[in-house]
Amino acid sequence: MSSHHIVRENQEPALLVVSSQAIHEEWMGQLLEWSPTILTDVENMDYLLMHGIKIDVVFGDPEAAAVQEAIKIEPLPRAVDPIHQALRYLMAHDFRAVNILTNSIPQAITSYADRINIVMFCQHRRYVFVRHSFEKWKPRGEKMYIDESIIKSFQGLNYEKKGVFKTTTDGFVTLEFSTDSYVMIGEDIA
Repeated sequence: MSSHHIVRENQEPALLVVSSQAIHEEWMGQLLEWSPTILTDVENMDYLLMHGIKIDVVFGDPEAAAVQEAIKIEPLPRAVDPIHQALRYLMAHDFRAVNILTNSIPQAITSYADRINIVMFCQHRRYVFVRHSFEKWKPRGEKMYIDESIIKSFQGLNYEKKGVFKTTTDGFVTLEFSTDSYVMIGEDIA
């Protein structure tokens, strides 16, 4: 039996790098395993090129990005967040999912969650966007980051402090939300 897989265009999540420091290099390697489409801004381009990572799209000044052959340059209008610009680009090109490495979570990011599956990595945490409910097996003692004002009910967690919960035992964590909007849930990653 072959271990090769047929990968259709835009099937794997794209990788948007707005901060090369958002996660450890080991996690970066895992995200790069399936050779995703790589998008970045001019500020992070040198880091990726220095590590031999082929970039597909750069957002920013076309002259500053003209370093590697076959990089598509997308102008970035002033006062436009590169994450918002990249999400618009990905949706226009029929991508279904994206992993984003960033130092801060932009305002109104959940407004894109109904059109593209977003997983954000920020300050060594992984954030997912879900609606209505969430269930996942977690080991005891792990922290989860959730806005408690929109939680209708929860099991398997203890409230620690504002926006922070901790798992009580090894097992499933269940959350139900009091909103129909997307909810951001964070977990620590090593």
